[in-house]
Amino acid sequence: MDDTFITSRTIDRLYDHAVIDNESYQSIPARHYRVSGHFVATMVRFNFYLPPKQAWGGRFFQFAFPVQTENATDETVGFALDSQAYAVQVNGVRGFHAEAAAARFSRRIAARYYDAGSRRIHGYLYGGSGGSLQVIGAMEGSTGIWDGAVPFVQAIPVSAPNNLAIRAMASLVLRGKAAGIQNALAPGGSGDPFALLDAVERDVFREVTNLGVPIQTWEDFSKASDTKTLAVLTNEIIRVMDPTYADDFWTKPGYLGTEQSFLGDIFRDAMVNFEATLKEVVLDDAGIPVTMTLETTQDPLPPTVCGKEFYDFAILAPDSSILGVLIGKFDPITKISTIDNRSNTHDICSVTRSLIKGTRIRIDNKWSLAMRAYYRYQVPDDPGYYGFDQLRQADGSPKFPQRQIDASRKIATGTSGGATHSGRINGKVIVIQSLMDSDAFPWHADWYRSQVKRALGARFDDNYRLWYNENTDHSYEGPKEPSTRGAFIVQYRGICQQALRDLSA
Repeated sequence: MDDTFITSRTIDRLYDHAVIDNESYQSIPARHYRVSGHFVATMVRFNFYLPPKQAWGGRFFQFAFPVQTENATDETVGFALDSQAYAVQVNGVRGFHAEAAAARFSRRIAARYYDAGSRRIHGYLYGGSGGSLQVIGAMEGSTGIWDGAVPFVQAIPVSAPNNLAIRAMASLVLRGKAAGIQNALAPGGSGDPFALLDAVERDVFREVTNLGVPIQTWEDFSKASDTKTLAVLTNEIIRVMDPTYADDFWTKPGYLGTEQSFLGDIFRDAMVNFEATLKEVVLDDAGIPVTMTLETTQDPLPPTVCGKEFYDFAILAPDSSILGVLIGKFDPITKISTIDNRSNTHDICSVTRSLIKGTRIRIDNKWSLAMRAYYRYQVPDDPGYYGFDQLRQADGSPKFPQRQIDASRKIATGTSGGATHSGRINGKVIVIQSLMDSDAFPWHADWYRSQVKRALGARFDDNYRLWYNENTDHSYEGPKEPSTRGAFIVQYRGICQQALRDLSA
């Protein structure tokens, strides 16, 4: 990262020119002064939320996430104000350079507003999941911008899409035993879900457990097996980075799609591939397809067609060439497909023009199934990723063919702004990791702890802490819908907030 290393004097020139669009006093969630603006010739916008002069302690807190808006929540603002800090928030972008530019500009605004003169203003960055990649990028790739940071539910260079694929593998193989697994893990249950499984199921359950999925998360089987985010990453990123993967999975030796085994049979038996014709399409106000009602020649459809899974809907021309592909779910009872437009990368306008009554559509789950095993073909070259050791031969080489592209590392590098996760942090860091998180595995934070310890040596104890928390999962905002585990999941926002206060004390 040396060529992109950021200091308080060498901010990315893309963000040289900041413009203030609005300044106003606000009373919610408490009285503060809000400064809104943007960086010229960019899409980056920012807000600063400054407490009254008598209630400011010389610091700011800055929340980072790749897809957030510049509008901080009332809780984010309220926590900062209550901590005698002002809040900084930038709309989500990849990397941390925009965050650094906003932090530096906020210091100018705060110095003017508080008549601070040359007083040092301390800054602290925090963010979780994809935001944790940005935070680590910032702490490894800059100095003089932030004094400390709190990355939480930490992602590392093997996390995405592997973690999601690992869960999806277990979901496919174990779905027939879902009720029994949940009962075994529930209070009063046996505590031993392995006892319910046959040999293949046990092997897969053991594999995904050793890779990092906490066993207790399967008490809510539906949540742990959800594939929405995997579908988004597949269609926005993996199909672009690794376009031949699905075809290779189903045709080349060494992949589960061709492997002559009970596990290979499970994948082939789950394959869905049939044609339908379009009866009706519903568009939203922007002219984007939301649902399609289809007419199928097969009735009933194969029992493998499931309303919870994601499918490709290939729009076919009269000569059977593909005009475009939509991604979504399909209800085999109503014959209605619900389009997930987050996952669609084709020119949606040209695809929409092709959606006329009678259009032939091919529905298949070739990509969706293949992605469930993607992690097997992404075994990291570097030592230390001990969860993946089970996928290596005795000599350390991978058991399975490996993709030429290391998608998970590319995703991490891009999101973090070029970080290598070397552990060479510039400032104090407290990592918050959840022990019941099936998206950011607990051992990933331990791997990064080892990186920091190796990099800092004798300075490690003065600069780094890792806090593990029981009965906490991934969501910073808390459950968005009722779930089996919701009653005993502990919200960890307060733990992150305490870490920020400890760093800034």
